[in-house]
Amino acid sequence: MGHMMIQIARQFGIEVITTSSSRERAVFCKSMGSGIAVVRSEQNFVDIVKESTAGRGVDVVVDCIGGPTANANLQALRIGGRYIMMGSDSGSGHVDLQKVIDKRLTITGSSLRSREPAFRNALAAVVKEKLWDMLENKVIAPRIEKVFKMSEAAKAIKLIEQGEVMGKVVCTVGGELLRADP
Repeated sequence: MGHMMIQIARQFGIEVITTSSSRERAVFCKSMGSGIAVVRSEQNFVDIVKESTAGRGVDVVVDCIGGPTANANLQALRIGGRYIMMGSDSGSGHVDLQKVIDKRLTITGSSLRSREPAFRNALAAVVKEKLWDMLENKVIAPRIEKVFKMSEAAKAIKLIEQGEVMGKVVCTVGGELLRADP
């Protein structure tokens, strides 16, 4: 999901700063349009954000990891900024609620899994209206890492669990996968 968010944000003129777990992933994020790609184990994300925003902080953080990255993300936000939690791959973590209060932050949790069909349909209509032309014209495109037959789903899951995937892993059900050129 992250690599698509980078591309979409750039198409709407949004400057993007990403964090990654490795140099290879940082290079990938830059290739997708990230202006700054931070390697968490090598660089201080908050310092880089503050430096690149003249001390102000960023307007929005979209967090797909959670857990240990949450407080750094809160520190990186400007006063009145928005923190959007889209996942918690790293489990739960302690959040400094005083920082939320002091900076007047807005925290939003977001998941499509629990949303009702009417909301999902409305979202699909917005995607069709705002993004579909970009997808059809290959202005934005998902990176497909590997394609498996459905009978190979266990192999697909194992590949994802290894944590080295940069892009999407797809399982096909009959027929060929229809996809854009890489």
